[in-house]
Amino acid sequence: MINLLNKKIKSNEMYKILKTNPKLIFPIFFLICLMHYKYKIVGFIVSLITVLCVPLFIMKKEWENSTFIKVILIALTSLLSFYKLNFKSSFNFNWIITLFLAVNVFVLLFTLVPNFFMEKEGGIMENYWLATLIFILFLCTPFLSISKNNINLSKIILNPDIYVIFFTIVLGVYYILYPLWNEHLHLVIFSLVIPLISHFINNKWFESRALFLCLFIIFDIFDIKNYGF
Repeated sequence: MINLLNKKIKSNEMYKILKTNPKLIFPIFFLICLMHYKYKIVGFIVSLITVLCVPLFIMKKEWENSTFIKVILIALTSLLSFYKLNFKSSFNFNWIITLFLAVNVFVLLFTLVPNFFMEKEGGIMENYWLATLIFILFLCTPFLSISKNNINLSKIILNPDIYVIFFTIVLGVYYILYPLWNEHLHLVIFSLVIPLISHFINNKWFESRALFLCLFIIFDIFDIKNYGF
């Protein structure tokens, strides 16, 4: 009981700091991203922590089913990707990671189109034109290949540069319109824009995007307003 109380106090202190100085989270995210560019093991450590945090999110029963799936997909995809970047392995993760990326986008459709998978009280936003864009984005998922400590995007349907821009715009619109993201809208948009810039500077869009998503999941543990830890 004492340990639980201490954890709650620490979580409250962290929450108060972030709420009083919300802009602190932006340089923290960016600094960790820069550290990953220099030391790739940083991405692996962050993704491993994210995987270990997954049970905490499963315990949050009032979350939408699509959120559960996205958290698990993000955690597994990131861990596999950063593992392959840091350690030698004969196993080919390329198609698995590509599939996970595609499914991660596809899951967003459940929040836009009425279905039996999500609870009605979960906040389904009936937006068919945005759902159409999401579905097109899903179909245009590029092939991801990890080789020589780099993650490269290869064209399947759409040029990777165009895909990254399209991805950023469509998800940006989604975050702006979907009420769930109102509180942290600036942070999720920041987590889209930095990977976009990174893609055209050092070709690390996927790494940056995966890292930011992992950091956001970890951050949500301390955000007691939403998590209540």
